[in-house]
Amino acid sequence: MNKTRNVTAPLMIREPKTRLHYCKKCSFKTKSIFGIKNHLKLYHTTTLLTELFSCMGNSPEPYRCTICNFQTPLMVNFKNHETTNMSSYVCDECNFKTDSVLVFSEHARKHVSENEVRRYGCQQCLYAAKRRDHLKRHILAKHTSSDNIKWLHCQRCQFKAKHQTHLKRHVLVKHSQLQNKRFECEHCEYKTKRNDALKSHVLAKHATSEDIRWHQCEHCSYRTKWRSDLARHVLLNHLPMKDISWFKCEQCPFETKWRGGLKAHKKLRHTADEDIKWIRCEQCPYKAKKSSYLKKHVLEKHTAVKDINWFKCDYCEFKAKQRCNLKQHVVARHTAPENVKWFECELCVYSTKWKGNLEKHQQAKHSSLI
Repeated sequence: MNKTRNVTAPLMIREPKTRLHYCKKCSFKTKSIFGIKNHLKLYHTTTLLTELFSCMGNSPEPYRCTICNFQTPLMVNFKNHETTNMSSYVCDECNFKTDSVLVFSEHARKHVSENEVRRYGCQQCLYAAKRRDHLKRHILAKHTSSDNIKWLHCQRCQFKAKHQTHLKRHVLVKHSQLQNKRFECEHCEYKTKRNDALKSHVLAKHATSEDIRWHQCEHCSYRTKWRSDLARHVLLNHLPMKDISWFKCEQCPFETKWRGGLKAHKKLRHTADEDIKWIRCEQCPYKAKKSSYLKKHVLEKHTAVKDINWFKCDYCEFKAKQRCNLKQHVVARHTAPENVKWFECELCVYSTKWKGNLEKHQQAKHSSLI
């Protein structure tokens, strides 16, 4: 019998009892032996491989593969190597195949229709997810106060994160010996420190329409390459005001639909200059409060025309250095008035296509009333 759960039903998540693995080089501990492995790789990479695993006992004679030259001091790695090289998972729906059961499971989700997908529903709002870990992440982001979050702290600086993946990414970029490694695009000269950033670049710049897995809005004809953009679109255009969880500033009337927007607002409006961690340009005295500001500055002031990855309009010859500028162009030049989302002033008849223009209008004309 196929078990399904109503999206409004409570979700019970039981944590299995697991013995902890301790690192003998520092105070780190984890439930996962792979967590120990990743920790050692990130924080103790200056020692020899045999010494790295000393926290799990004396280094034994390595396990050697009889088919290839692979060898490892850990049985779990050896078993994983055997499984990876001796088996292959092939999709019945398409030509996709992989040696990883986890990758195959993720791929198989693409062939399941929306009405057949099991949903995990949030008890505090209308959010529902296909995956339990996505629901846990949602609850942590939207319904958990900062005091109740079990923060993960970096051992080398003041950085802290809610998710292990975020901490791992931080350590890799900022503190690892791999920080100088670059993932290079096969199609152009683009380079990045992060593999996920390279994947996003290839999807944005080099993927054909047929290769793209489009995310389609259920309410209108909007579609996008990015799942995050679809979520933002639904929140902006189709979610009733009463169902929106607003993030409100404690120091002024400002409120926003985005947690990141509130964080940026506080940093820009309510943080003293001496308390701000300024991001400085390496080529001139310019400094910025936000990395996006610095990125825009470098693009406009220090990037040669031949090195710019232009965003090109599908309807005309227009091209822009930034995606947001291309979006503004499309709305201004190629979008019918009836399809434009107008921002209307509540104090007069003024309306505009741009939220920033509405804010400027209210500051100029109605500053005494707001």
